[in-house]
Amino acid sequence: MAISKNFKILLIIIGSIGLITTAIVVPVVLFRDSTTQGIEILSDEDFRKYNLPGTGTSSDPYIIENHEISPRDALNGIHIMEVTKYFIIRNCIIEPANEIGGFRGISIRSVSDDIAIIKNNTIRNCAKGIYVYNTEGVTIEDNSIYYSKTNGIEVTEESDYSIVRNNYCESNLIGIYLLDSPRSLVERNVCNRSKDSGILVDESSYTDVFNNTFLKTGFSYGASSLSIALSYDVEDNIVNERKLEYLKELENTMISTDEYGQLKLVGCTNVILKNLDIRKTNLGISLLYCETCTIEDSTFSENYRLGISVHRSTDIIIDNITCNDNIGYYVGELGYDNSDGIYVRSSDFITIKNCKIRRNQDNGIFMYNVWNSSVQYNILNDNREHGLFLWYSHGNSIHHNSFIDNTRYISADSQGFEDDGTDNYWYDTSTNQGNYWDDWITGYYFIEGFFEITNSDNYPLSMPPVR
Repeated sequence: MAISKNFKILLIIIGSIGLITTAIVVPVVLFRDSTTQGIEILSDEDFRKYNLPGTGTSSDPYIIENHEISPRDALNGIHIMEVTKYFIIRNCIIEPANEIGGFRGISIRSVSDDIAIIKNNTIRNCAKGIYVYNTEGVTIEDNSIYYSKTNGIEVTEESDYSIVRNNYCESNLIGIYLLDSPRSLVERNVCNRSKDSGILVDESSYTDVFNNTFLKTGFSYGASSLSIALSYDVEDNIVNERKLEYLKELENTMISTDEYGQLKLVGCTNVILKNLDIRKTNLGISLLYCETCTIEDSTFSENYRLGISVHRSTDIIIDNITCNDNIGYYVGELGYDNSDGIYVRSSDFITIKNCKIRRNQDNGIFMYNVWNSSVQYNILNDNREHGLFLWYSHGNSIHHNSFIDNTRYISADSQGFEDDGTDNYWYDTSTNQGNYWDDWITGYYFIEGFFEITNSDNYPLSMPPVR
C-alpha cells in the first residue's frame, strides 16, 4: 500500500479469543512542522535554504505551509523582505511561546508588487498579527487572527491595491488597519470585539469596504481632506446585525429610524437625524465636513469609544440626546482611551443642549479647537473625568448645565476644564446665571486647566436647572 508522506495509517485491531473480527482504518494527520525559531527570508536566495516547494514564478510560487511556529526570542514568526520571487504563506499556526514586545506573526516588507499571498493562517497573541509595509498588490485572505495587542492585520506605507478578504479577526485592538494604502479592497471580513475599531481605513483614498460584518465593534476612517473621505466606497456592511451607513454629500433630508448599527456622514448639508438608537459599536455616529445638520431625540450609549463625533463641521445642533456608558478600552497605565460621550473637534457654531450625558469612561463632552458654540441645559453626571473638557477653544458659552459627581476617578479640582482658550464664558452673560455644580460651596466656581485655574463660573446656581 502506498502511504502519503503527510499521513500515517493506524490499524486498530479488535479481537476476541484470538479471532480478528474487525479492522478499522483511521487516518491521523501528522503534517505540521513545529519550530521555536522564526522563518526569515531577506533575499531571493534565502527561499532555497528552507528547501521550499516551488520555483518562485507566478505559476509556481514558493510555498511556505503547514508550519507551527512558536518563537521564544525572534521578533517575527515569518519575516520576508526585499524579494522579487512569488510566494504563498498558508496553513500556518503562529503564536509566540512567551510575551515578546513588538512580535509580528507574519511580516512582509518592501517586496515586489503582486507577488505575495497570505492565506488560511491562524495567528494568536502577537503585537501585530499580519504586517505589510510598502508592498503593493498583496492578497490577505481566509486568515484567523486573535488577541493582537495592536492590529490584527496592518497594511501600511504605500501598500496600494491590496486585497484583504474573508478574514476573521477577534479581540484585537484594531482588527484591520489600512494606512496610506490607496485603491485597496477590504471585503467579507468578520471583526469581533475589536477594542478600538474593527476596520480602520486611514489616508487610503479610493479604498472599497464591502460586505464586512462587525460584532461589538465598528468601522472607522481617517481623512485629511474632504476629497479623501468622499473617495471611500463603504457599502453593504453590517454592525451588530444592523446596517452601517456611510452617507456622502446628502442634502435636505430627514432620517428618522432605529435601523442603523452605525452611521457616518461626510460632506452632508441640512440633514436632520432623529430617533436613532446606536449601541455597542466603536463610535455611534460621526459627522465630518458637514454643515447645518441636526441630531435629535436619539440614544448613543454603551459604545466602546465615542457616542457622537463632530469634526471639521459647522452649524450642528445636538438636541435631546442620551449619551450614557460609553465605556472605552483599557490601555494599562494610560487608563481608558477615547471614550467621551460627545467629541467635537475643529468645528464652529455647535449647539449641545437638553442632553443626558452620564457615566462615560472619559469626559462627558470633549471640545478641542471649537469656536462660537454653546453648551446649555444638559445633565453631565458621573462621568469618569470632567463633565466638560474645553481645550484651545474660543468664544463659547456654557450655562444652565447640571454638573453632578464628575471627576470622581481622577485628581481634579473642578468638574469643568479649560485650557489655552479665550472669551469662553461659563455663565449666561445676558442673565448672569451659570451652571449647577454639586461640589460648589460659595463664591465663584473656579475652572481648572492643565497647570492652574484658567476661568470661573461667576454665577453658580444653587439648584440644578435640569435633572
